[in-house]
Amino acid sequence: MRNLRTWGIILSIFGILGVISIQGDKEALKISLGWSALVISPGLVLINKGQKVIKKTKVISTEALVHLREKGFIDSIEISDKLKISEISVRRFIYLGQTEAFIPLEVNIK
Repeated sequence: MRNLRTWGIILSIFGILGVISIQGDKEALKISLGWSALVISPGLVLINKGQKVIKKTKVISTEALVHLREKGFIDSIEISDKLKISEISVRRFIYLGQTEAFIPLEVNIK
């Protein structure tokens, strides 16, 4: 999910480069600013969405590690009740935490 943030940064850089490289008459300036805004806006949205996913992954991974230390397994239902999100989302974020090596792969998830 870090790809969202990465693509957002890339789109924003291309939009900023479009603004910087504006040369010519006023009509070219208007067109370039319009296209740059169309590239920068989705880039900023992707950066924001990617950052939210990273934060949520860290919060759920931290909670999962607390469960792992205390109980010896991860209780996804209890985490979903505590954080007020669906169990499917919790399991997805636990999987993301495992791919990021926050959570061990051989853990028991109930």
